[in-house]
Amino acid sequence: MTADQPHLNVLLSRPIGPADGFPYVVRYQNVAVVEPAASLSIGPHQHPHYEIILVERGPYRCRVNDARIDLPGSGLVVLKPGDWHDDGGEPPLRYHALSFRIIPGPSAERSANIFIDESAPASQVIVGDVTPFLGLFGRLQDENRRADAFSAFMLDALVLELLWTLLRVLPAPIIHPALMVTIARHGFAAELMRLFSRHLATTLDLGQMAAAMSMSKRSLTTRCAETFQTSPAKLLVRYKMERAKTLLRQTDLSIKQISARLGFENPFHFSKVYKRHFGRAPAIGR
Repeated sequence: MTADQPHLNVLLSRPIGPADGFPYVVRYQNVAVVEPAASLSIGPHQHPHYEIILVERGPYRCRVNDARIDLPGSGLVVLKPGDWHDDGGEPPLRYHALSFRIIPGPSAERSANIFIDESAPASQVIVGDVTPFLGLFGRLQDENRRADAFSAFMLDALVLELLWTLLRVLPAPIIHPALMVTIARHGFAAELMRLFSRHLATTLDLGQMAAAMSMSKRSLTTRCAETFQTSPAKLLVRYKMERAKTLLRQTDLSIKQISARLGFENPFHFSKVYKRHFGRAPAIGR
């Protein structure tokens, strides 16, 4: 290995984003596998929390509020707090039912609603390939069987992962506006970090950043202030300094090489910015 070859092949750091995340706590309740030997019919009932019906193979039919839903093959149905629901189907039906809570809600007996109240039941349905969800349901079932001291935490984390996976593919208009604000902030942050990554070895001014983001300079400055509590220029420096710290710790690159890779005029300037940011001079290995 030569001096200019880092021993780090792939670096996948946590994206720099706003501090706020999901503003609720998710609590796993139970998961069931239903595979009836005869015709299935479960009468109308109201859901105070959430249930996800994952149909591995149909036919499955149900009613959500006043809407009839038929899944002849695979698919997924999301039931939110307050929804009325019934189930039916015929062999070779096989489906998984996951129940969970999102707190704090309006009361201890009812979960928070992360969807708009008036969402159409058809928008709460995914038809077709549900392979990614089957994998998550399998992990939930395996963790439930394990039942050790860590399982409750793992189950909550797996439900949250499943929920984010679900929100990624459901229609955005049915997601509650307050949650969409958080999602939009992270989307803006991710796009800005991709821009920084593409121009790591160059210096971007405010106008170039704004043009690349299809925004005015004023809008970009405002969005950065709201999301990161800093300016675009300072955020770019922060991004480069975090990358520099990783390169110093995990590669064989010299300070001169890192300085060039991050678009600084010379190692002296890089060292000065690094010390101002972290309070210490850059050093290989730390």
